[in-house]
Amino acid sequence: MPFIANVVAGQPIQSVWGNNIRDCTIQHFATTTERDSQWVGPPKGAYCITLDTMQEWRYDGTKWVGMPAGRIAYATGPARDATQGLFVHVQVNFTLATQRLIRIDAQATYQYVSTNMNVSCYMNLGWDVGRQFQFGLQYSITASQSINAYTAGWAVLPAGAHTAEIHAVNNMTTGAMRFLASAAGSWIAVHDYGSA
Repeated sequence: MPFIANVVAGQPIQSVWGNNIRDCTIQHFATTTERDSQWVGPPKGAYCITLDTMQEWRYDGTKWVGMPAGRIAYATGPARDATQGLFVHVQVNFTLATQRLIRIDAQATYQYVSTNMNVSCYMNLGWDVGRQFQFGLQYSITASQSINAYTAGWAVLPAGAHTAEIHAVNNMTTGAMRFLASAAGSWIAVHDYGSA
């Protein structure tokens, strides 16, 4: 698309000028069906939004590509003590209007609070029953030491409701663990990276 020159004062606006300006704006359509029927052959680099899903699109010259939406969900965890088993659990729910490429990041900060014993801990990140990705990290720490563990995963998820969660597990038969409710804390974030 060429540079769009200024309108000359006192002169009518020509259709070529107005059409170029139109192609540089973000057009609004109710659905992708309406977009495809009303804007046939858009120029490469054109943008639009479909209001049923509030999805922004860019035309790459052959097809419309859904633009990333950024962070779409976030949750933090409360302080919690546990002797054995699950002791950090943060869950977040989110809904996708169309199939999307999703990145899920999570962090857990926790401390071993019993006397001089080693402990093994696993941190897992997962989403959606039947499509879970489990990432295990094992640590051995002694009394008063703390762990700040981070993990992330990618997934192509279909339209609909989803759940992501992070948890840490103390698999020892003795000893107590404590999640630290600090600024670092425990959290999970879901980011939308666009059409899959």
